Amino acid sequence: MYANSQEVLLEQAIIRSPLTIAASATVADAIALMSVGSQTCNLLCEIGSETDLQLSHAQNSCILVTEGKKLIGILTERDLVRLCGQNANPETSAQNSAQNLLETAIAEVMTYPVQSLLAWEFTDILVPINRFHRYKIRHLPLVNDLGEIVGLLTHESLRQLLRPIDMLRLRKVREVIITCVIHANPTASVAQIANLMLEKKVSSVVIVEEGDNGLCPVGIVTEGDIVQYLALELALATTSVQLVMSFPVATVSPDETLWTVREIMQERMINHLIVTNPDGTMEGIISQSDLLNTLQPTEIYKLVSMLETKMSRLEQEKLELLQGRNKLLESQVQASTFALAGSNNMFRQFAENNRGAIILREFSTGKVVYVSPRYADIWGHSSEYLYQNPDIWMQSIHPEDIDRVLQLYQLTVSSGFFSEEYRIIRPDGDIRWIWGRCFPLKNANGKIEQMAAIAEDISDRKIAEIALRESEQRLKASESLLSAMFERSVVGMAITDADGKFVRTNPFYQQMVGYSENELQLMRFTDNMLPEDIEDNLRLRTQVLSGESESYQLEKRLLHRDGKMLWVRTTSSKILDEVGQPPLFVGVIEDISDRKQAEESLQSLVEGTAAQTGENFLPALVQYIADALEVRYVFITQKKGGILEARAAWMDGQLHPTLYFSFADSPCTLTVKEGIFFCADNLQQHFAKCEFIENLDVDSYLGIAIANSKGEKIGSLCILDDKPISQVQRANAMLRVFAARASAEIERQEAIDDLYQLNQQLESRVAQRTQELQFTNQQLSAANNELAKATKLKDEFLANMSHELRTPLNAVLGMSEGLMTGVFGDLNERQMRSLSLIETSGRHLLELINDILDVAKIGAGKLDLDLSSVAIEYLCKSSLNFVKQIANQKNIQLKLSVNPSIKIITVDERRMRQALINLLSNAVKFTPKGGKVCLEVNLQATETTELTAECPYVMVFSIIDTGIGISPEDISNLFQAFVQIDSSLNRQYAGTGLGLTLVKQLAELHGGCVSVTSQVDKGSCFSIILPYTESIELDKLDRAKPPSNSFGESYNQASNLENNLAVNPLILLADDNPINIETFSNYLTNRGYRLIFASNGQEAINMTIAQNPDLILMDIQMPVLDGLSAIESIRANPDVNNIPIVALTALAMTGDREKCLAVGANEYLAKPVQLSHLTAIIQQQLQKPI
Repeated sequence: MYANSQEVLLEQAIIRSPLTIAASATVADAIALMSVGSQTCNLLCEIGSETDLQLSHAQNSCILVTEGKKLIGILTERDLVRLCGQNANPETSAQNSAQNLLETAIAEVMTYPVQSLLAWEFTDILVPINRFHRYKIRHLPLVNDLGEIVGLLTHESLRQLLRPIDMLRLRKVREVIITCVIHANPTASVAQIANLMLEKKVSSVVIVEEGDNGLCPVGIVTEGDIVQYLALELALATTSVQLVMSFPVATVSPDETLWTVREIMQERMINHLIVTNPDGTMEGIISQSDLLNTLQPTEIYKLVSMLETKMSRLEQEKLELLQGRNKLLESQVQASTFALAGSNNMFRQFAENNRGAIILREFSTGKVVYVSPRYADIWGHSSEYLYQNPDIWMQSIHPEDIDRVLQLYQLTVSSGFFSEEYRIIRPDGDIRWIWGRCFPLKNANGKIEQMAAIAEDISDRKIAEIALRESEQRLKASESLLSAMFERSVVGMAITDADGKFVRTNPFYQQMVGYSENELQLMRFTDNMLPEDIEDNLRLRTQVLSGESESYQLEKRLLHRDGKMLWVRTTSSKILDEVGQPPLFVGVIEDISDRKQAEESLQSLVEGTAAQTGENFLPALVQYIADALEVRYVFITQKKGGILEARAAWMDGQLHPTLYFSFADSPCTLTVKEGIFFCADNLQQHFAKCEFIENLDVDSYLGIAIANSKGEKIGSLCILDDKPISQVQRANAMLRVFAARASAEIERQEAIDDLYQLNQQLESRVAQRTQELQFTNQQLSAANNELAKATKLKDEFLANMSHELRTPLNAVLGMSEGLMTGVFGDLNERQMRSLSLIETSGRHLLELINDILDVAKIGAGKLDLDLSSVAIEYLCKSSLNFVKQIANQKNIQLKLSVNPSIKIITVDERRMRQALINLLSNAVKFTPKGGKVCLEVNLQATETTELTAECPYVMVFSIIDTGIGISPEDISNLFQAFVQIDSSLNRQYAGTGLGLTLVKQLAELHGGCVSVTSQVDKGSCFSIILPYTESIELDKLDRAKPPSNSFGESYNQASNLENNLAVNPLILLADDNPINIETFSNYLTNRGYRLIFASNGQEAINMTIAQNPDLILMDIQMPVLDGLSAIESIRANPDVNNIPIVALTALAMTGDREKCLAVGANEYLAKPVQLSHLTAIIQQQLQKPI
């Protein structure tokens, strides 16, 4: 029943039909919609109920932006005022600013994301009120689980639910009044008011006039008023606020109750009331937001305390007036009971939202009468369990804390208050820290009725406190330890401030420099430094101060108080003191004077012996050691034949180059055995039998064994004196260093001796080897000469063979082409077939010659590739076109399949087409009629193929046929030159056996390889595998479309030559071969050209000068003067040097084209020449601008 009535009550605050708009609409559309809604409300105000009117008025204060049915944004009156203020630019006209604002899309100015509330979460008025306060908003859309709008809550709509009449009636206006009222003069413009709202973040501005006693309100402007005015599309900057403000203003006295404020707002459908004094001056303002603030938990808590006080006072008054005013008392009791019920409800809300657990007990019986829900979270068992077992609360207290808590709890009755921290043990064994407060609740007579307890879980805070306390204890221990280390350290330690003044020093440092701590505290650390070391020290210190480095280490010199200089090594770093205080420096200072002295001695020793080598080194070494260590005797001994011999000796201030002491039973022998031996005194007693020690009359000894590079001990370095050796450590270190140096020198001298003997042997062997090598070189030179001669003869043979074979073919193919094209007249069908046979045989012979020459060039390493970017599809189609006619004759189906992602590849286009045509020709040749041949192009990962290349992918050209196939044992012979599989195939299928050899060599020249798979009677697959680089892009391709120099196109161009040239051009043909002259002259004359002839290079030069032809066809190999020399001579003549020259040669060897172009030829053609192609070249050269 209560739930149903609660739902009905909450429904009154929901605006079920809020204003909505699409995100694509403009601000003008939104203003119009909000303005029209307000006007409609005013027109219908006599029809709807009061609640409906209030909700209708509230819905116009914002508009919801939707996409379909879903909420995506919100635009409120405050947003419109903010936009109005932002667009009020004084440099632009007010009309333009307003126009720009009105045309702005809603999506650009709406607020998103939107704070919304699920409809099923709206179970209490405090839910939206908490949202309003938390997010500082005044509008809260209600949505369903799908995000669709189902309603709207606002401050104004929630005002309908303010039913706790006592709460509002008990609160005065002056308790919640806002005394800092934002106000303006009546002369202000609407734009200024909007900017003021935007600046002060308020929803209204009061318009005031100056009165005798203060400011008097004459009107009020709200955000809604600004929106209404924006709908008129008038200039805000030029419009006076008097046209927009609401007047007269609604006022209220500060002594009125909040219930009166609520009634006035409901009656007049407004959201603000001006609080005025009796003289009409303004004291403050109150809004509907202030009414909702009274429902905050803190305000409710205050009200509970106030109601308890009021109840006590009412009960006291009831007792005093009981006899004479029964009726009045009954009404007062009834009113009090009603108020108490409200108070209980608010107390319940307060208790349920409190962080601590609240427990109420009857004082007399100890019965638990109330337990807040938080108790179960803290104690780990339900509230019902506590109701049934009231003592379980005390039983849960930690045994170590129970006595203290019981004692304090019992004192609560007399002291009136109990506050203590203690521990409890939950049923799950977890220990929690509790802050418990206990106090009695007394009735009007001062008698204790109940005991109230509040218990808050402070485990997190307590754990942090314990950790902090332990940390502080560790810190104190560390500080004590550090202080003890500082004071008792065996190295000097000093702390200085940023200015370099001593703050603290330890006793060791004070002893080191001879100053007391008090004296040092009056000094800077540089005061006892040598001046030349100060600059480096200050520079390193500055680097640490600036953060460039964390610490520094420096060796420097200090002056003792008595003037003695000492070397120290200081290591300093920055330490931070308290926050905000300048940093300090802590330095560790080590006395390294002894080390420095040793280094200086060692340096002196090194410098003294550095210039000595060979036999002089060891004597110099013993002399410098004696001087450095101030000893009488220094010996270097070496084992030879199992006994020790002296290599160098220093005795009583002089060298002894020859020494014949016996070192048997001496400390030197013991040193070699043990590695080191030291005797501080009484040396003669220890070695009483040693004649060597007795003769020297020494008392102390220190020796270090000398070891070679293999670790074998080969001698000793030792010092002896008649007094104890001073600074033993320094002497030991020095001897170790120079024992190694002596060992190296001894080994070096032995190596020199061995090397001399080895050189003698090597010289003898080298002389013998030199004679043998000279004889071998003579033979090799002769062989190289013979090889060079043979190579030259082979090159000459290939060149001559190329010329001799191509020259007659030029005539055969030229004449047959001329006859077939009708240059010499029409032919019948039989003649055409015969000529076709002649041309086919000639072409076959030319291919055979080319294959033989290409194989020879590749074998000699003289075939260079002309690499360029080639379109894959064009390369494949042009290769297929070459075999298309033969395939059609055998009814063989040709197919091309290219991966669409592959566009180009960098290859020698002519050579790659040659390789593909060879494979395609073989596939068509060995495929029976009606078969299939397919050319496929794909990319594969390099590791999946037999090719080893650095690129990740390879391109694979695969020619697949359905031919006769190849047996596995014959595949290994496929790529051998001049080899076919067997004699039967040789009879059935003609060929030289060079095609596959050439394909393999061309693929390898491109960095690739060839693979083959085949099955007899099923077909074969030949694949050319080439490295592929993905970085090549299509837009870098030079060939935008296939070249247009095909034979057919060339022929068409040549056939139209007469139409393109006004006068028949004059051509000089220089050639010594009559057949070639006749072939070229017959064809070119019939094509409309005029010809003159020269039989050698000199005649060509003379006729060029005399006749000045339009073009020259120059053969390269001619008598008297070759073609290259003739071209060079013509180009040197300024009168004829611009005549186009086409070089013709039957040599067709590597480098011929480059040679011709280098001396001045415009074009180069290899014989035999296809006459139609020659005609196209002639036309192309004649049409070029001179």
